[in-house]
Amino acid sequence: MKTKSFFILLTLLILLTVTACHPSSQGHTTTNLGSQTLIPPTFHHLQTTGAHITALAFRPDGQMLALAAGNEDAHGHSLIEIWTTASQQISQTLAATSQSIGSLAFSPDGRWLASAGGDLNVTLWNLALDAEPTSLSLPAAADTTASSAFGTLAFSPNGQLLAAENGPTLWIWEVKTARLLQTLPAQLPVAGEADALAFSPDSELVAVRHNATITLWRVADGKSVATFPAADPGLCGLAFSPIDAVLATCLRNGRIQLLHMPDGKVLQTLANDPNATWDITFSPDGKFLAAIGVHGAGGNGTGELPITTLSLWRVRDGQALGRFDVVTGQIYERLAISPNGQALALFTKNAGDVHLTSFPDWLTKIAADQCPTQQADADGYLQKICTYLVTNGIDVTPGDPGRYAIRNIEERTQDGKPVLWVFLNCCHMGDIAIIDKATGAVIGFRASAE
Repeated sequence: MKTKSFFILLTLLILLTVTACHPSSQGHTTTNLGSQTLIPPTFHHLQTTGAHITALAFRPDGQMLALAAGNEDAHGHSLIEIWTTASQQISQTLAATSQSIGSLAFSPDGRWLASAGGDLNVTLWNLALDAEPTSLSLPAAADTTASSAFGTLAFSPNGQLLAAENGPTLWIWEVKTARLLQTLPAQLPVAGEADALAFSPDSELVAVRHNATITLWRVADGKSVATFPAADPGLCGLAFSPIDAVLATCLRNGRIQLLHMPDGKVLQTLANDPNATWDITFSPDGKFLAAIGVHGAGGNGTGELPITTLSLWRVRDGQALGRFDVVTGQIYERLAISPNGQALALFTKNAGDVHLTSFPDWLTKIAADQCPTQQADADGYLQKICTYLVTNGIDVTPGDPGRYAIRNIEERTQDGKPVLWVFLNCCHMGDIAIIDKATGAVIGFRASAE
């Protein structure tokens, strides 16, 4: 009898533990924040000297932003404005030889700025801190099928290559020698104009979309590795994850697909609310995907104002984390996250201003909605731990960052400083958060620790 009672109690204990560790389906639905996330208070407008923006690029350290504002100098040269993001002021103005600049890109080391536009001209600007800006025009082979302007530009992640698309042709240069390496493809699998390109994180592959087809090319020898249908030709760009062989592309109904490369297998389909998705980008750590989209005029009870919607997903499970609507009377078509992960910019080609904010601030605001205060958490440690897990994209499956409880706290020393080890009771029975005692900030997390 005692044995039977013991097993009944043990079963009840296991059930209680599983309930605490595995959030219910209702708990999961609350992580989709809908339109409840507000615009972070750190938004700023950069007003360019031109009437409209044709291209934008962050320097990798996030401290500078290059803009092509559609304006010209007295000699008819297109101007590139270099903004300092901290002061929101123009620090330099470059006069390009290209007409109507359509694309800008910084090299991963921040030394080079590439610009491209009309008259088949790609220019490399040397923006090294110890030198005055100098420019170098890259050679382009004669191509009777090429259109009159280069489109998208992209540096390879290793900084050694620069690619540009032009009509049905992909051009690849070696940066250090300015030598043209590849002109691809000679024959397209499906006829059409290239409208997007992206390098794989190892710099060995480049994906190009030609209307209804995505082709994956091997840079070393210019061979086609794979070809598969593009679900929505020409609507928004391609984005390679900076850490995985995952390519993001858009569907015609506003949704987004994450595809495994090189086989094109669909890993996730993200349900985006807007009628159309205009642009997508991964966060520099590859943990999040941001998208900009638009609702039709008159949607969401806003009269005739178009609504731009910025949405964020966690890549590992496709979970929608949050979004906010920008109701300004303008449709923001493009977004960019600085390579250091600190800044986020929205802009439209129909106006000369940029919507600039802090990407970490937005993540923190999203986490605040997922991490409510708890009565049993007088010091606020659980809320801080939850915020740390959400903003860093840390996987605690099968747990829920908002459902931890504290077992006990121990004071220890780390790197000569006093820290607090907060032992948590869910779900590995060994999860530990490390908090700086002096500042109260979470500085580390260990899952299933000793």
